[in-house]
Amino acid sequence: MDWVRQNLGHLTRGQIFSIPTMTMIEEYVRRDNQFIAGPDQKYVCSSDDLAEFNIPQGISISTYDRSNVIKLYEHTVFRHALSYQSDSPRPDRLASVAEHKGKIVGIAGASEDSELMWQVGVDVLPEYQGLGIGKAIVGTLTKRIINEGIVPYYSTEVSNLQSRQLAISLGYKPAWIQLYAR
Repeated sequence: MDWVRQNLGHLTRGQIFSIPTMTMIEEYVRRDNQFIAGPDQKYVCSSDDLAEFNIPQGISISTYDRSNVIKLYEHTVFRHALSYQSDSPRPDRLASVAEHKGKIVGIAGASEDSELMWQVGVDVLPEYQGLGIGKAIVGTLTKRIINEGIVPYYSTEVSNLQSRQLAISLGYKPAWIQLYAR
């Protein structure tokens, strides 16, 4: 924190995300064999903000809870939706699954990032994108998270305009931007 205060404490919020500042941060974390990831836009949603959504024709949606979400780990192509780690420090708690003719075509998952907030991630097979499936499974999942008394938050890379639009279309509101070291 001393380094942050000394080197970044005087900067405006616009300067924090500038290329020279990110380069300085990258050089600092590289000493520990880390790199900077992001920036990611974070969104939150409440029951008052959640927008209506439709389930596309021919698509069925089911929800998996903490007792059976691990069964989805055999479907390894949905990397943005699930952690695929049964011992993850941020365990998968819920998932909404879209199926078309018995084939899983999309998954939205919720990981328990804290007791009060669960992160939503989503993946839809490329040939099924643009049909409203992502919105339907994220909307279904968001409603379930809210019903659990948890705040859902959605995270996406700032450059992923399609994902950002999905969040906004469901009533998610921008909340914060995050850079992190890995």
